[in-house]
Amino acid sequence: MVCVSSILTYLSKLKIMIVKRNDLNRLIINDFISNKLPNGYKKHLNDKYVWSLVNELDDKVCYIKTSMGEEKIYLQDKDDVDYSVERINETIENLDAIYKEEELIDKYCSENGWTYSGT
Repeated sequence: MVCVSSILTYLSKLKIMIVKRNDLNRLIINDFISNKLPNGYKKHLNDKYVWSLVNELDDKVCYIKTSMGEEKIYLQDKDDVDYSVERINETIENLDAIYKEEELIDKYCSENGWTYSGT
């Protein structure tokens, strides 16, 4: 039988880890916006691309991995940073599923000539 207190301890540690990861990502994005990080910052997890920060002309942009390619978020204010942090966390939590879905989409597209060839 599993001890309830050990489950609660695990869940609290998991929440602390997620909060720390979110705080770190928010710090990285804010440093990028204030030009403390170089252009082209990329973050990978287990050799899988998760997100990146890019200067596009005069815009600061966050790209986040999706099964259909990338989501592009223009970083103009605090709400954009908060949304980016939230989407990065969702992507990390579902990273394996995102890559698997991308493979299925690519396979479907390659087998069906009427679709675009891959994502």
